[in-house]
Amino acid sequence: MKKLVLFIFTACFLFSCGHDKKLSSKSFSNGDILIPFQIKEGKKWGFMNIDGEVILNPQFKYAPSYAVRNIALIKEDGEKEGESIYRFIKIKNNKYEVSKEKWDMAGMFKDGLAPVRNRSQKVKFINEEFETIFTVNAEKASSFNDGLAAICDKYNKWGFIDKNGKEVINPQFDQIVYGFRDGFAIVANEKDDGNYFMIIDKSGNIKLDLKQKYESVISFSEGLVKVLDHGEYGFINLDGKRVIKMDDERDYISDFYNGYASFREGQEWGLIDVSGKEIFNANYDNPLYVSNGKIWYNEDDEWGVMDMKGNDIIDPSFDGQEPYPFMSGRTLVQDKGDFFFIDSKGEDVSLDQYYNVHAFDRKYIDESPWNSTFNSDYFNVKSVQKLIPDNLLQIKTPDQLAKTFDLNPLLFFSDSPKDSYAGFREDGGKYRLTDQNSFSYNFTTHEYDYSNDYATQWESISEVMEEQAFSGDEYYEDEYYEDESATTIKSKYPLDAPISVKSISYSFEFNDVLGITKSHSDWEAASNDKFGLNKLARVQKIAINVTLDKSGSGKAILLAKALKNSWLSKIKKVRSNTEDNTFFFLGKLKGGEIKIQTDASSLEIIISYN
Repeated sequence: MKKLVLFIFTACFLFSCGHDKKLSSKSFSNGDILIPFQIKEGKKWGFMNIDGEVILNPQFKYAPSYAVRNIALIKEDGEKEGESIYRFIKIKNNKYEVSKEKWDMAGMFKDGLAPVRNRSQKVKFINEEFETIFTVNAEKASSFNDGLAAICDKYNKWGFIDKNGKEVINPQFDQIVYGFRDGFAIVANEKDDGNYFMIIDKSGNIKLDLKQKYESVISFSEGLVKVLDHGEYGFINLDGKRVIKMDDERDYISDFYNGYASFREGQEWGLIDVSGKEIFNANYDNPLYVSNGKIWYNEDDEWGVMDMKGNDIIDPSFDGQEPYPFMSGRTLVQDKGDFFFIDSKGEDVSLDQYYNVHAFDRKYIDESPWNSTFNSDYFNVKSVQKLIPDNLLQIKTPDQLAKTFDLNPLLFFSDSPKDSYAGFREDGGKYRLTDQNSFSYNFTTHEYDYSNDYATQWESISEVMEEQAFSGDEYYEDEYYEDESATTIKSKYPLDAPISVKSISYSFEFNDVLGITKSHSDWEAASNDKFGLNKLARVQKIAINVTLDKSGSGKAILLAKALKNSWLSKIKKVRSNTEDNTFFFLGKLKGGEIKIQTDASSLEIIISYN
């Protein structure tokens, strides 16, 4: 017998585990779901039905998805080494047609639509003719569940769209706990004291507001909602009434399928019905699922079949992974590394044996939603570019810096200006703060609250800082912003940034101190709050670091080139180089130079003046 080989499944292929709405266990029997198979190790893959009849001879290098209603998703090698592309095939009369278009990412069809996406694009949904129906204007999208797909906007709020791409429930939830099933979905909003759970209908109306009644609200199956309370699982109905009580001995319960759910106590499994009645005690090594009155169970790492009374129909004798349910009077099992068909008595009904077969996935037949999501790869260069001031190359003085970023002069002092030991020196009737840090100013625009202008908050900020000064406490800008009890100085930067931006940090270095005061003595300088900026100081160096998050990986080069092009009228090119996801540019400016360089997810700009 051949050596046992793990099932090759679709997680690494980005295949969805979706299913058409009306699929059931009968879909295997009537040929609506075809099973990929591989006869020998290293050989190609083909498709067969549950009767073992070959529908499409082996001809695919990588394991395809199920063929659902004759459509399957296949993987192919891309143009570059290590890259993969995905296409759909449509099987007909023992032949197939392949979609002309190829994608970097795709999911199987569900409710007649499939999500697809290529690099630097948003997620699209196509129909079974492989035509684009609509593009999703959101950062993330799920497959369709019960006619609606979940979407997530750039503020990380979730809502739902219909099959025309129309937003039917506005993004407003922090989590989609469980997608739509039988007309209802479970959502949650995050509060300071925990998650608030709600069950909503397809119009977004709240059917059941559970707030914080339970530790977690998990799923919905056969009219019952699974909940967790103080580590104990139970079920309630849509009116909020407890149907199956919590049991501290049960550390897990599955969803209901065909009227039954499997529960675990310690390391062993049992079975209950929808009333909570225990059908089988927890005596089995794996979950129990009922299909056509038969139950596969595992004993000492071997699979057997019993009826609803616990009587053996097939003695435990198969040592592979969990077999398929019985359909058309037969099923697929694995033993000693080989896959083959048996009948309801456990007899081998085929001479054929297979090296590998697509793993059985219950999601195709049990109506449960698929909650995984597909991420947009769209990178809006212009919106990110707006976060960097147009007049960056014209900023030469502290005053210009403050006006550009709408900053109050007081922010430029690294220590409390009212600290008598701050260190001032007289210069032309004015006193300058001589702390060495006052020659530079660093800030990260993406860390602040930008909903209002700072000026509206300045009075209360001054009061807080005055209290700190007279109490002898040192004041540091970063600590102040992190102090939730303090009032935040607000600025206009950044603008409405896309989700791909993680942070944008600036460093300005000057040839002279930044701060001055109108005081007439060292003591008065340390206690006077009438501060301004030194207009004689000049910028020597500007350093900008843009860091992108996971969704912006590989996109920094696009931003770098856009910024370079916008400054070309003021830059004379010296040297430029592009390799894969990296970019380098060196140019001359009036009185200095500019250097722009990237890696996959960050951009650095350094402007130096003589």
